[in-house]
Amino acid sequence: MTLLLSILLSCLSFEGFGAEDPPFWKTKSEIYRGLVDDRDIVVSVTHKKPKETGGDYNFNYKGAQIVNAPVSFCQKKMLQYENLPKISNYIKEAKFDPDKKELYFHGEAYGFHATMWMKIITVVSDKTFEMHFEVLRGNLVGMKGIVRIEDFKRQKTEMSLAGSRSAQKLGMPAILLDFGLEIVLQRVASTIRNYLEGEYKKER
Repeated sequence: MTLLLSILLSCLSFEGFGAEDPPFWKTKSEIYRGLVDDRDIVVSVTHKKPKETGGDYNFNYKGAQIVNAPVSFCQKKMLQYENLPKISNYIKEAKFDPDKKELYFHGEAYGFHATMWMKIITVVSDKTFEMHFEVLRGNLVGMKGIVRIEDFKRQKTEMSLAGSRSAQKLGMPAILLDFGLEIVLQRVASTIRNYLEGEYKKER
């Protein structure tokens, strides 16, 4: 689991949403050391109920890992959306419409199925690639997120994810948010990393 121009973002209602700078895993030396030296996968999921927010359900998720493959290679593979079901059992179907820049996504975890149509916008710079998404239809409408990859020591990639949703209805079983989502995100991140590193070894 990016912005093209600030104008496009405002059109897509991304205003006010963005990744932390610096992200939490870089501000805590022990966490970042584990990320770099021990290949830890860092995942955090937090949520608040309406009685805590005074209105809507709110949840946020963040994660990061280091991939032993160059950022240019990871970018190329990440844009091959149709391969996502081959990478993780949690991902059942993925189809991208290049004209609309919409991704249809069907995922399943612990018996809960989610189907979503997401607007995708990507931005590329010399050392980073970002993919911003917003769920337009289906489950979890209004969820926004950023997948970011950036160069790490030239031959590696730091991959991170940040996302959030605020709505009157939770949109998923409460037990999944309380106990399962962190596990799912960590497992998906692990399988994506294994896939990218395996494909890179094949193509070297």
